[in-house]
Amino acid sequence: TLYSLIYYICSTMSSMLSSTATIVMEDMVRPLLLWRCKRKISDKHATIINKVVAVVMGLVSIVFVLFAMNFGKSIVSVSFMF
Repeated sequence: TLYSLIYYICSTMSSMLSSTATIVMEDMVRPLLLWRCKRKISDKHATIINKVVAVVMGLVSIVFVLFAMNFGKSIVSVSFMF
């Protein structure tokens, strides 16, 4: 049904945002803060930063979708050129 499809899409997007935010946190933010501040970040602060990164990435994704919708079919024709 339609509800199952919506649930599947939301679950997939949630997993993608969560895993990507964790990768950004562990591979970029944590080493940068360790290098800059010369101390490790606590798990509490890491969780907060991880959530903020996930929200920002979600908003960027929404902006990209809205931007792509304005292109209509032209973006599909551009992608087939390569």
